[in-house]
Amino acid sequence: MRNSRLCLAYALPLYLFLVAGVPSLAQEQTFSAQFRQEKLENVLDYFSRTYDVLFAYSPSSVSDIYVSCEFEKLSLTEAMNQILSPVGFTYKVQQQDRILLIPNRGVVTSIKDRSPPEDIYITGTVRDSRLGIPLAYANIRVVGTKKGTISDQNGQFKLQSQTADSLKILCSYLGYRPLAFTVSATSLTKGLIISLEPTSTEIDEVLITEGSLQTVKVSDGAGNIMINPRESHLISGFGEADILRTIQLLPGINSTENQGGLHIRGSTPDQNLVLIDGITAYGIDHFFGMFSAVNDQAIENVNVNRGGFGAKYGGRLSGIIDIDAKRAKVDSISLYTHLSLLNSNVSLELPLIKNKVSILLAGRKSFPLLSQNPLYQTLTSNFSSSSQSQISQNDPFRQYRTILPEFDFSDANIKLSIRPSINDLIEASYFTSTDNLHYLVRDNDDIPFSERITTQEFIKVKNEGYSFSWSHQWSDKFYSRQNVAFSNYSNDYENRILVANDSSQYSGDILQENAISDMTIRSDYMYSLNATDKLSFGLHYKSMSTLNRQELYYESVPRVSDVSANSLAGYLQYDFALSDEFIISSGLRVVNYLPFKANYFEPRVSATYRMSPNFSTKIAWGRYNQFINQVTLGNSLGLAENQWVLSDDSTVPVASAEHIIVGAAYEAQGFLVDVELYQKNLYGLLTNEYDASLYEVGVTGNGGILDGGMGTSRGIDVMLQKKARVYEGWISYSYNEIHHTFEELNGGNPFPAAHENRHQIKVVNSLHLGNWSFGGTFVLATGNPYTDAIGPIKEVDENGLVEFYIEPGQINARRLPTYHRLDLSAVYSFRIGQQGKGKVGISMYNLYNRQNIRARRFQLFPEIDSNGNVDSSRAPGFVSSDILHQGFIPNFFIQASF
Repeated sequence: MRNSRLCLAYALPLYLFLVAGVPSLAQEQTFSAQFRQEKLENVLDYFSRTYDVLFAYSPSSVSDIYVSCEFEKLSLTEAMNQILSPVGFTYKVQQQDRILLIPNRGVVTSIKDRSPPEDIYITGTVRDSRLGIPLAYANIRVVGTKKGTISDQNGQFKLQSQTADSLKILCSYLGYRPLAFTVSATSLTKGLIISLEPTSTEIDEVLITEGSLQTVKVSDGAGNIMINPRESHLISGFGEADILRTIQLLPGINSTENQGGLHIRGSTPDQNLVLIDGITAYGIDHFFGMFSAVNDQAIENVNVNRGGFGAKYGGRLSGIIDIDAKRAKVDSISLYTHLSLLNSNVSLELPLIKNKVSILLAGRKSFPLLSQNPLYQTLTSNFSSSSQSQISQNDPFRQYRTILPEFDFSDANIKLSIRPSINDLIEASYFTSTDNLHYLVRDNDDIPFSERITTQEFIKVKNEGYSFSWSHQWSDKFYSRQNVAFSNYSNDYENRILVANDSSQYSGDILQENAISDMTIRSDYMYSLNATDKLSFGLHYKSMSTLNRQELYYESVPRVSDVSANSLAGYLQYDFALSDEFIISSGLRVVNYLPFKANYFEPRVSATYRMSPNFSTKIAWGRYNQFINQVTLGNSLGLAENQWVLSDDSTVPVASAEHIIVGAAYEAQGFLVDVELYQKNLYGLLTNEYDASLYEVGVTGNGGILDGGMGTSRGIDVMLQKKARVYEGWISYSYNEIHHTFEELNGGNPFPAAHENRHQIKVVNSLHLGNWSFGGTFVLATGNPYTDAIGPIKEVDENGLVEFYIEPGQINARRLPTYHRLDLSAVYSFRIGQQGKGKVGISMYNLYNRQNIRARRFQLFPEIDSNGNVDSSRAPGFVSSDILHQGFIPNFFIQASF
């Protein structure tokens, strides 16, 4: 506690300086108007456009109010009295041209009167004010009490409270401005419509009196964080909204520039379940981990769970990334265009039948002249994480070789939304992403070898999926959702080798193919027993098949593995309140996995205790199983090496985990302190055995697959977050210690995992000043472990043939240098005509060009005689080479929306 206060004392002055407001200029003027039975919101809009006066008010409080008035050349105070007093409003003038509307106490004109009951049940729907779409999981609570609830998938809620003269209700939702309003005890509270305004509205259009900008929101539950993709462009590092890079900045996501996935609290990327509208995505990154393959313009919200998740989710050991695709507007056409040095991006929202049917179309493509711009050249300069030192940056023979990488990517999203009635929602989603790489390495004529080698390597990674869902609100207590999803993933690698000398040449090909087919059927139900207790249950069926194929030029028969599996899971979860302060969630998930004809039981429990309106504690425990995992089949590029394999009776066991989480949170006046301690016990792990015949040592082995490993991951995540009207920032610290144990490795003793970042600090800031927005991110992390090399080993076989190998040191006993990086961005917003909006921005990734090391390799280089031939009589040289992370990367973008 003392350390927390110390951190708070240092952090607050910085926050207060950053959130200092900028006063607006006001002009003295007179006002004239003439209205006959006109809607109040239209009158306010007229004043905003004609006299440049800004109003802040609850849309639901004025939706049914009509006014009649006529006056000329009145002062602002006199004009407001003429308009607002007759309809039960008072007002407060702020900065002379900004007006806050306040309903008179007990007056809510859009709600009909009724006699107050002994207990009030407030029911209604939370929706987007402009699109009219329902907002799931919005928070609704009675201010000054501990009464609260969340909306369901259709945005509907039921909130119980005690009788009072009036109740102040606060509704909040990530990515929207919180709304506070008063409901009278003598008012009808059934069928209340709460309309929330998105925070993407320009800052100067309305005076924000409650709420703040917010990119991430930490929930009361253990391990859970929600992300608003609309605000993530300032902190992604490339000046563009990127959900993958935003997730990497969260506490507990120990990832610096991770290649191809996210390490959530010490687990590997394959242990995370990624869902896009119910589609299981087996890869969500472009450029092999540099940025997201999910278009931010196709995302509504993202729920990240770092552990301890409930019984609804299964099939993974570590975390959940649940992405809801955006629903298109139902009342107007919207067009978004974006162009940067990195890609071009277009999205279109079309209402096919007004207020009933709409469709979203979004697509991105790497810039057509990508290979000609400086951003591409910078990215590809450190492209390869190769285990072969000859194509790493500090390779002594690099000067004798020509390296030509060519890369392109694309992705697309389509979502059709149909609302046949207020209680029904039918949706169809489609998602696809593709990455293509051609990597050419050619020896020049002056290389000091008698043989010249040319290699061409091709990688194609593709994700594709589609889903269909139907949500229905049967009553104010019973809700159901049916979802059918299909996904396909493929990862193809080809290596063409040509070896030539002055007299002859020979060639060979290496092919690797990995493919997954996945069909999932989910049937989920939720029944509200009362205002605080609910019962969730459902059935999930999954059918999967994997294909792994290797063709090696030195083997006559391809290696093929084709495995299929089915599973049926049922779950039951009961959320109940022992009191207003103490809420418990207990659940059980049972999975029948067909290849083993066995049942796997996964009990889970979590609890939240709110000791005061500002302070809460939380705890979670659960067991989890995983039936599909990744193994590494090395290639010389070191990219897209991980291959998915299904658990079977022979080599791949079912992996399992146990989560234990304890935490606490304090939040007041826009300031949050969240702390969680955790431990994960892991069983049935896979790894690769070191193979000395490859003449190299790296952070991962490339030999046979070892199974049956165990591991522990323990640590602490601390987040200090400040949220204000124009500023958001957080500082996080993560400590993570990971040990793996395999009987065949390190004498059966535990050793650090290769992806362990023992300490990691992240500082994130975003600030909005008028038309300008600024972002800054700083990351500091302990270097990853690696296996050192002792030196060459000489062996002579029974035929007298001499071979040299590298003797590895203790597994992952050394660490790379400390990682640190600073990213900055600036964005200018402007209007285009009456309805359009535009932005131009610049970003600087790794501003001071820190040469961070991603991997360290050791390799033998043969001695060359004066004729350029290998001298087999002499021991080979011993070379260490470093593979670097990305250096300084500038980016520029321009975008427009209508």
